[in-house]
Formats: sequence, C-alpha cells, structure tokens
Amino acid sequence: MESKQRVVVGANVPRSWLTSRGLVTREAHPRDRRARIVRLTAAGKEQAAKTFAGHKAAMDLAASGLSKTERATLIELLKKLGTSAAAQ
Repeated sequence: MESKQRVVVGANVPRSWLTSRGLVTREAHPRDRRARIVRLTAAGKEQAAKTFAGHKAAMDLAASGLSKTERATLIELLKKLGTSAAAQ
C-alpha cells in the first residue's frame, strides 16, 4: 500500500539539492500539471533514518528527566497542540 503523505521542504533545503544528491526523485503528476510527485530513493530513506535516529536520541536525552507518566502527558499535549495549530 502506497503512503499518501504530504511533505513540505523548507526554504533552506532546495529541492534541487535533494535531487542532485540522489535523495529524491521528482516526476510530473499524471493529472495535475501544477503538482510534482517526489519520492525518497534508497539513499534518501537511509539518510532519513539516520537523521530521525539522531533526532530521537536528542529527544530522549531532553526528556530523560521526565517519568513515564510525564512523558506520556507531554506527548498527548504536543499532539493536541499540533492538531490545534493545523486547524488554524
């Protein structure tokens, strides 16, 4: 099953940079000429895994002073904040 996720690339990471380094492929959308289909390559998936592993380690360290209950509460509050921000 193909994932249908929308990702916005920040202005500080040009799309051409990702393409030129073989991290993504870009192709025209078959029905919407305004859109492009961008997919991670194997190298892109590997880089994303490394990046997210580093991020997870940093977040685990930052939350190391919290109990399991406090971490669960923090996660729920962050989800609520994200949902609220997305609705605006």
